[in-house]
Formats: sequence, structure tokens, C-alpha cells
Amino acid sequence: MSPSALAMVAQHCKVARDQVRVVPIDGASTGCRRAVALAGTQAVFVKEADPEASNHAALAAALSKDDAVIRALQQAGSPLVTEFVQYDDERVIMLSQAYIAKDGWQWQPPDAADKLARQRYIAAVLRAIAQLEQTKLPKAAAETLALHATAFDRVVQCQGLRLLCDDATRRKELQQTYRSWAEQASKPVIRRRYEQFCAVLDNTERLADLAMLAQQVADQPCDRLSHGDVRSETIAYHAAQDNVKLIDWQWAAYVPKRWSATEFLLDMARRGYDVQAWQAELNRPLLAGLVGYYAVCSAQPAPEAAQAVRRLQAYMAATAYDMLGYE
Repeated sequence: MSPSALAMVAQHCKVARDQVRVVPIDGASTGCRRAVALAGTQAVFVKEADPEASNHAALAAALSKDDAVIRALQQAGSPLVTEFVQYDDERVIMLSQAYIAKDGWQWQPPDAADKLARQRYIAAVLRAIAQLEQTKLPKAAAETLALHATAFDRVVQCQGLRLLCDDATRRKELQQTYRSWAEQASKPVIRRRYEQFCAVLDNTERLADLAMLAQQVADQPCDRLSHGDVRSETIAYHAAQDNVKLIDWQWAAYVPKRWSATEFLLDMARRGYDVQAWQAELNRPLLAGLVGYYAVCSAQPAPEAAQAVRRLQAYMAATAYDMLGYE
């Protein structure tokens, strides 16, 4: 954290700057510096745009939207956002409440083997998503918060499954990659999903059916408010209270019904959690669209440093296909 951020925390907590202790954290896709600042008995979550970053203007815009969405949701009475937020638009620093372990908050899902805890966690997050979808923002706020769903555009415009149907060379290249990763898989479920997706790449009739299902996404109205990035890194969960808070609101947008639930359940499934009980919460056309989107993304050339991202995208495609439940 910069001296400016430390000074802002000290002023908020009414302590000397040298009494502020910083605990760096990571795990989300904001691109900003992130930390929990501890000052006596107080804890503050700090996000700061690096002034030297080449994309500083984009980071500043993201933090500004994060702050504005939180304030709009506070005014709407949403319990899903932090109780306080303070934003300095000149220094591009944002403070908000920190949800820390000593107060009962956890930032990881329960162990997948703990069935009851797992079910309570997933159910609590899905309730939060449904509650957010029903939240009504004033029309003026919705127009000024840049709530257009860019993720919706990417999935619809990608038409990844149609590309795979029409390009045998691309399918063969993907099969080679997926077979290699299947051989390297650390768990049977990962190997099975890769092998299953290799098989569907040989089944152009199935790919065509999936492409037709995915096309339905374009006709779904974007009328449900979404956080835009619901996954464990952005979820604070209080098991004793069965309560959820969401952070990092810069991707908030209006999306089709069950969009956020589908993204969340896909993330849980790729982490090894059994989400079969929540099939009714899935947006199946979106899930089909994500199969093609992530598959095509995983085939894009990338430097060595980005290969882990490509492998994640490949596994997301294979997991999304597995969740559709085809035999």
C-alpha cells in the first residue's frame, strides 16, 4: 500500500499511520492492489490503483464503478454489500469493511467432503444471487452505472460452438491439447471431463445441437441485476449466520435470468463440488454458450506465462459440457 493509502486508513480509524498493519491479499480480477489494513481492533479492506500501472485509467474507472454500485445498492437496502465505503477519486483508493476470520467470515468454500456445510454454502450464495436479481435500482442510477452486460456480448458474439462445427482443423488441434491435459490430470474427474470433451469434438451432430441451444441466449432479456463475478474469491460467507457478502462490484450488469447462478455453479463444479442438486438453477443455453466460448478461448495463442489461463479455460469448457448431462 502507498503512503497515501496508509494515511487514508489511519484517518478513518483515528490512529497514527505507524499503527496501521497491512496484510496483502489476492485472488480477484480487479488488477488493483488489495490488502486488509489492521489498526487496533479495527479492520479495513483497501483497494488502490497503482499510479504507475499502464492501465491506471481503466483501474480508476473500475474502482469508481465499484464504489458507485455499492452506494446504489446501499440506498436500495441490499444486505449484500459492505456497510461502509469511502472512495478518494483523486488518489484512486477505496476503503470498505473487511470481513475477516476472527469475526467468523470465510473466503473459501467448505471442504467438498463436508456435504452439509457444502450444501449450506451453495444454497446461501444462490439465495444472495436470487435476491440481487430482484433488486430494483432507480432508473437514473441504472443509466449512470454502466450496467451493460459485456460478458453477455462476448458469449453471444463468440459463437464458439458454431466455429467448432465448421472447422475440423480447429477441432483436431483442440483434441490434441485436451488429450495431453487428460494424461496430466491429477484427479479422475478432471481426466474424465477432458476425455468426454475430446469425444464430443468428434460428434458434429452433438456440436450442432449444442450450437442451436447456445443461440437461445441471444434472445434472453438482460433484465436481472448481477454482480458479474460471483465466485469464492469475491464471496465472504459467515457460516454461523448463514450470511453472504459480495465484494468487487466493477463487473455489475444486467443479465438474463439464472446467468449468475450458472456461472457460480460452474465455478463450484470445476473446483470439485457436486452441484447436481441445483440443476434447476442452471441457464442451460448459457451453459452451452460457455462450452463454446471457453473452448475457443483456450485455443488462442498465448505466451508461456498465460498457459495456466488457457488450461483453466479448457477445463471450464469441459466442465460446462459435463454439467449439461449428456450421455
